[in-house]
Amino acid sequence: MLGVPVERVSLTLGDTALPAAPVNGASTATMSVGSAVHDGAMKLKENLAQAGGDTPAGYGKALSKLSVERLSADGAWSPSEDQVSVAIYSFGAIFVEVRVDQEIPIPRVNRVVAVYSAGKMINPKTARSQMTGGIIWGISQALFERSETDPRLGRFLSKNLAGYLVPANADVPEIDASFVEEFDAHASPFGGRGIGELGPLGVGAAIANAVFHATGVRVREVPIRPEHLLEATRKS
Repeated sequence: MLGVPVERVSLTLGDTALPAAPVNGASTATMSVGSAVHDGAMKLKENLAQAGGDTPAGYGKALSKLSVERLSADGAWSPSEDQVSVAIYSFGAIFVEVRVDQEIPIPRVNRVVAVYSAGKMINPKTARSQMTGGIIWGISQALFERSETDPRLGRFLSKNLAGYLVPANADVPEIDASFVEEFDAHASPFGGRGIGELGPLGVGAAIANAVFHATGVRVREVPIRPEHLLEATRKS
């Protein structure tokens, strides 16, 4: 908002002397904290402009004119009446290509294409990385992860990664995650929405549908295992 290069911006976190902020979760941090930073930056920009600092090159002269070494402004944000009256959601469309061995019906994911609608991306690189991680999480839910319990003791049998299956490098296929270019004026001043929970959602369902299309067997529990497909084949 101030036109200052990112490498000249310093950030301080985790200090009790700082203003209160919400937790970094539930798809709220960027929208709420970012909106407060946006508000503070706009106020600071207006103060600098009144002193003749319309551009970053003129900020130093503006401080000299005001006879100060530094200038600050506080920002705050809370949902407006317009935001309270509308429902704000992020969306995603997931497409997967699955292969299943004919002899031993082990499903494997060949390719994932995902497109998301989540307003303006403040940091496209980290947003895409977050979606990629979420997609891998969804693959893990659909084909690997299962918490077995001891029926006598009620305890989990797999207490660590030695006995709990998660995808390795060879299990993760080509992933193409992208975002619709848009600006959501209802969600926040900078047009962005939350993407925290968006990544893994829908991936398991897409994989289950792909397995059904490949085998004709509808599996309604996860993880989808070879015995599900073998048992259904025997019944048919």
